[in-house]
Amino acid sequence: MTRVQTLLDIAKSAGLDAVALIPGAHLQYLTGLDFHLSERPLVIFFTLTQEPVAIAPALEADRLAGCGFPIQIFPWSDTEGYQGAFAAALDALQLDGKQLGIEELRMRVLEANTIQTYAPGAQIVSAGKTLAALRMHKDDAAIASMRQAIQISQDALEALIPQIKPGMTEREVAGLLVVEQLKRGGGKHPFEPIVLSGPRSALPHGEPGDRQIALGEPLLFDFGT
Repeated sequence: MTRVQTLLDIAKSAGLDAVALIPGAHLQYLTGLDFHLSERPLVIFFTLTQEPVAIAPALEADRLAGCGFPIQIFPWSDTEGYQGAFAAALDALQLDGKQLGIEELRMRVLEANTIQTYAPGAQIVSAGKTLAALRMHKDDAAIASMRQAIQISQDALEALIPQIKPGMTEREVAGLLVVEQLKRGGGKHPFEPIVLSGPRSALPHGEPGDRQIALGEPLLFDFGT
């Protein structure tokens, strides 16, 4: 609950009454759960006056119940649709006249419009920069996780390099890199690994392709876990 309280302290100091988050880094940080952002909306509301409220597909309800802190869940099924869950949850939240902070670079039109429909009296405000403070200062657990991820990536690269031979494609090498990370306990990638060769190594955000690696040319790796 410490991380949730930190979020609420940040919200209060910024004049926010509540915060709405959809699947992403902040929600994973708070719940310990990595939810996939899909066509099925999932929103968790953190307020200053009551326990968190979640609107979630029924298939995610059991996972949410184990998030480690008290949470009121309004589940919905594909058969009934999500509108009823939004209506019930937002009625319980009573956000009329309240400031609701969102991550403006992440919140989708789907969720924002539905919230506005069932809580027309709420003022939705951009709070991305404010909420960034949540993960700005790392606790001991976060630091340990980062160090573990770095070590996995370093060990994977060292194991990969001897396997690279002229004639292999960038795509092949990128695939091997993923395997080496997974073998060492690596998890979800923050982005797809970049492996580029020769003149393509000058591309900062290029994608691995079918170009064959030649002897003596540079290789660019950009990856993590």
